[in-house]
Amino acid sequence: MSWMCHRDFRFSERSGYVLLVACLLYSLLKRRLRPTGVSIPSPSRRWLTHPTGHEVVRLLESLQVATDPQGQRHIALDPLFQPTLEAILTAVGIPDSTFTIPPMRTMTVVPEPVEEIK
Repeated sequence: MSWMCHRDFRFSERSGYVLLVACLLYSLLKRRLRPTGVSIPSPSRRWLTHPTGHEVVRLLESLQVATDPQGQRHIALDPLFQPTLEAILTAVGIPDSTFTIPPMRTMTVVPEPVEEIK
């Protein structure tokens, strides 16, 4: 029975980290977007002049990144939301390549040479 409690603790710890990262991203998005004063086109409410973080996250719910058979990433989004995405990314200062280009993996682990024992 004790192994179940330990496993549940690890799951809740991981969930806590995911929630923490999500809150940090939400806060960063809100902090970068509000001072710009940029109006965001909304398919349902015409223009958002002072969008809240909740409204922006709601608008980005339908954003999906799809990978084609060649391994290229594409933003899969309803054309109705395309101007909204472009306005949000421009206001926040994030290029769309953030979603389409995988991050560079520059860290390589090189094992240390093992000395032979004589």
